[in-house]
Amino acid sequence: MCFCDAVGNNAIRQTLHFAPIDGSGERNTEVGLVASIFGAASLVLAMPAGWLIDHYSRARLLKIGSMVLTAALVLYLYGVVTDNLVLLYVVFFLYGAQWVIQSSASYSLFADSLPHGHRADAMSTVSILQNVAGGTGPFLGVILVHVLGNEWQLPILHRIIVIVGLVEFPTNWINTLWRDVEHHEHSDTNISIKGGDAGVGETVEVKILTDSEKVSRLRAGYGWLVPYVISLNDVITSIGAGMTVRYFPLFFMNDYGFSPMQLQILVGSYSIVIGIATYLCNRTSKILGRVKACFLFAGIGTACLYGLSYLYSLPLLLVVYFIRGGFQNAVYPLDRSLIMDYVVSKQRGRWNAVESITAASWAGSAALGGWLCDGHDYRYAFGITAHIYTVALLMRIPLFFLVKEKIEDHDHDLQTALLEDGRQAAA
Repeated sequence: MCFCDAVGNNAIRQTLHFAPIDGSGERNTEVGLVASIFGAASLVLAMPAGWLIDHYSRARLLKIGSMVLTAALVLYLYGVVTDNLVLLYVVFFLYGAQWVIQSSASYSLFADSLPHGHRADAMSTVSILQNVAGGTGPFLGVILVHVLGNEWQLPILHRIIVIVGLVEFPTNWINTLWRDVEHHEHSDTNISIKGGDAGVGETVEVKILTDSEKVSRLRAGYGWLVPYVISLNDVITSIGAGMTVRYFPLFFMNDYGFSPMQLQILVGSYSIVIGIATYLCNRTSKILGRVKACFLFAGIGTACLYGLSYLYSLPLLLVVYFIRGGFQNAVYPLDRSLIMDYVVSKQRGRWNAVESITAASWAGSAALGGWLCDGHDYRYAFGITAHIYTVALLMRIPLFFLVKEKIEDHDHDLQTALLEDGRQAAA
């Protein structure tokens, strides 16, 4: 699901790069406005969506989201073909509303399907697949640009956007196939193992904690603050990202004269680099722990963004650009897995909705980024964003003291030792 869905979704988001279809030249401002409309819809509906996800069928909400997206896709394609920018504003409002429901419901359902302590690997895998798929859309665009023409002309861009956008129709309906996860929180969680000679033995009982019991252990003391700290950090980071990320393609197009094909290759490669960095970050977390790995990767990403605000050599700029994007985005699955580990199932909808507010702040600040780029230049916006990233990085420090990285390992080791003792007694 994540692979197919990301192919089409990334294609739709490329519309933001070509939002000013009237050719007025206010491209940065228009891109920011469209992104802000998406963010406003996500922000308004985030908490209502979280309440719905916690109280109603998550699988059913995914089906409703698929129907809303189908309607938005039809309007989207019509708006592109007819050069109707106002209609595209409406489309991105619908898209933002649909996204907050689909993203929150799917991640909640996904987290419910995984045992406690295994979410970091699974969510990293999902992120890798999404980014590889996200690179597939632009590389499909490379083929279309080669066939239809490698020029910044609206008729050519219209055909490319429509063809790639059609990919979303079949992938969208995959979301109608899922079922809700049944929980057995009150089932017997004791395992008895009998062993010994000639019928005389001992019974070893191993307590298997339920998901809610493990969450309660993690939240003891000040552990309950972990989801709040991570979510606030994500919001601050996203405010900075919105001022910059939407404008990277325009930066390379306007300042370095990238052609449509070069830009598609850049966007596609960027997604694949994020997938690779996500894998490396997850592997690093096995050695350092999730909190330290995220701090390290986010720190490198922030340093690279400072570099982008000063560098002019294109080869060096591209290297730093890819490292920044890969390392800065690699921490997201680990952050989300931490949040899901620290909240019970019945609250995951609202917390995933809070993460949607993060995306809303990302899109909302895009309007400010467009104003900065038009009023100053791209590098000025990069520098402002780097300062905001630094604040967000420092906000991660409390997590070193709040997160209990090894509690699941201790439980697992204890259970394994008791089971092994029972087997030896029975031998």
